[in-house]
Order: sequence, then structure tokens, then C-alpha cells
Amino acid sequence: MSSVIASRHKPRFLMLYGSLRERSYSRLVSFEAARLLEAMGGEVRIFDPAGLPLPDSEPDSHPKVQELRELARWAEGMVWTSPERHGAMTGFSRSEVTDSEGVYRLKEELRRRINVAIFPAQVDGILFKEILVQ
Repeated sequence: MSSVIASRHKPRFLMLYGSLRERSYSRLVSFEAARLLEAMGGEVRIFDPAGLPLPDSEPDSHPKVQELRELARWAEGMVWTSPERHGAMTGFSRSEVTDSEGVYRLKEELRRRINVAIFPAQVDGILFKEILVQ
């Protein structure tokens, strides 16, 4: 088992919202949650999705994709807010999930925890068929 190392900085949170409307509820909720996290001592960054291309429509080198990935590497926690369309998250929010490293980090952390639990056996990969976000 790995030992716990105390952090020397404030907890880092990335806020992601899935609407481009300036007065969208998910955007307003993200900014309010950011204000609360900062009041509780967290460091918060908010990703503006304007200009983020749809998955596979641009290369990974696109500036907004790179910005999102860098923020995902920086963050220790993420808060995702998205409007619902017919009971599902919007396509724009799905783009944020697909292009972020959040899913990659989630898989790696899950793989690490599973390997600790089943040692000496090893799991080499994790496949998510579906992720439910509520």
C-alpha cells in the first residue's frame, strides 16, 4: 500500500459546465460552486468551453483541447455541471469529458486501486462501456 503524502497547496478544483449560453443555469451553478469552494479554502479554475471542438473534428493539438487537458492534469477534483436534454447530458458536455484527461485519470486510479486489492494478480486495463453522470 502507498503511504499518504500531505499536500503543500490548497485543494485544486476544475469547474466544467456544458452550456455556451452566457446566462445558462449550469454556468451560474459552476460559478457559485467555485465561489463556495474558494471560501472553503480551495483553489479553483473554470474551463470556458467556447471554442472546444467536437470529438474527432480537430486534432488533439487544438488549443482548447490542450487547455482542457492541462487543466485536468492540474486538478485534484472536478465539478461538472450540465443541462439535461431529454434525460442525458448535452453533446457539448460529452465533448468536455471525451477530450479531458479526466476519464483517463479515473481509469488509472481505478486500475491502481484494483491492483492493490487483488495483489499479486494484476489488471492491465479498464474499459468503460458507459459512464453515468448525475
